[in-house]
Amino acid sequence: MGEVRLIRTVSRAEAQAAQQGLSAWAAMTKMHEMGQTV
Repeated sequence: MGEVRLIRTVSRAEAQAAQQGLSAWAAMTKMHEMGQTV
């Protein structure tokens, strides 16, 4: 499970997104950005 690594990098964004119930949207955005950033 490579979620732990993403959570560490997106701990702040994920925390805020999760509070709004956009964990799914945040995960997708994070993966998309990570793929382009890396």
